[in-house]
Amino acid sequence: MNNNDKKRARYLAVSITFLIAAVILGLSAAGYKLKRLRTLNHQPALRDEAEEAEEEKVNIWNGIVVPDKGIDWAALKLQNADIFAWIYIPGTRVDYPVLRSAGDPYFYYSHAEEGESSENGAIFAGGDFRGFSLSNMVVYGRELSDGSRFSTLSYYEDADFFDRSPYIFVYTPLKTYIFEIFAAYRYGEVPLETEFGAKEDFTAYIESVFGQKDLNSNFRRDTKTALNEEARVLSCASLGGPEDIRYVVQAVLLNGGDQ
Repeated sequence: MNNNDKKRARYLAVSITFLIAAVILGLSAAGYKLKRLRTLNHQPALRDEAEEAEEEKVNIWNGIVVPDKGIDWAALKLQNADIFAWIYIPGTRVDYPVLRSAGDPYFYYSHAEEGESSENGAIFAGGDFRGFSLSNMVVYGRELSDGSRFSTLSYYEDADFFDRSPYIFVYTPLKTYIFEIFAAYRYGEVPLETEFGAKEDFTAYIESVFGQKDLNSNFRRDTKTALNEEARVLSCASLGGPEDIRYVVQAVLLNGGDQ
């Protein structure tokens, strides 16, 4: 190959190299523009999604976020007419319908929500439960090895958990009741009383609850001022047997006067 041929070969190689580089740069620029166009086209959709999220209903009462359970009451009543409420305690596994048998107050100790015989039972109200007018309303659930029903009430033995999980929500077809937990303790020292002849009796009962000496008990003493004669208390009691109460979590109703 003479010198002219060598020069032409080098020139051709350089030209091809530049051409390939130009093609690559062109494709990159086109890809960037396409990606940018797709991003710009997608932004309105992203904004629409954000706006829809902001428009979603958020239930807040006095700064307390109230979870929306989306309960289908008609379906629950078809399942079992004894279902009258739903209880939810954030941070625990308590998230169940609440039932009451007119005939046998302990029927749901050994029967599930559908009314069928069950070793796990269901969450149920005591025999003297008459709605949310009692000074101390008691609901029961079994303490089981699988952690279901009221087994996880014992989480409240941990002081940190007690502090960061202060609320119980009870849903009914007409209203959601918000309770603030003020006591959690192993049962034994103080009986679960439900009705009181005079306001002094209720005050004495509350004093006895706060006066327990068990080191595993936890109390929220700043709620004590709300526990006057007009207060409504919810007591959640786990059971080892039909009348064997193991652990109690008590809470005061915060929104009793709201409709």
